[in-house]
Amino acid sequence: MALLRPAALVTAAGAAGCVRRLAQAAQPFAVELKAGKTYAWCACGHSKKQPFCDGSHRHTAPGVAPLRFTPDADRRARLCGCKRTRSPPYCDGSHGRAPPPPPRGPDGAPAALPPRCSSAPAAAAAAGGDGGPQATAKGTK
Repeated sequence: MALLRPAALVTAAGAAGCVRRLAQAAQPFAVELKAGKTYAWCACGHSKKQPFCDGSHRHTAPGVAPLRFTPDADRRARLCGCKRTRSPPYCDGSHGRAPPPPPRGPDGAPAALPPRCSSAPAAAAAAGGDGGPQATAKGTK
């Protein structure tokens, strides 16, 4: 199976501020893949057509691109919905593991966020939100 990896599979800061990747589902999406057809797996989590890209990243996550892949054979696959897989676009069970701890500075204290990302999420957290668009889990298709 040919996989073309996007330039950014990790959260990145864009020109308009902090890019946030959303976990769309707590479980993988079970899909039927057709041999020779090219698919674009959503790497940002903002697509309304999960697990596939609908172009939402152009406005909501400009630093993240979809992962394009073409299966060699017809097959049923479990595509990642949590966006934490180490083998995109396929689920590797990352949704069952705890998220990594926040980065720490040399003194052991939590590392400061870059200036662009620190204000909006902090203000939203104080108001009870996470600073990013809300997503609903759609579950397994």
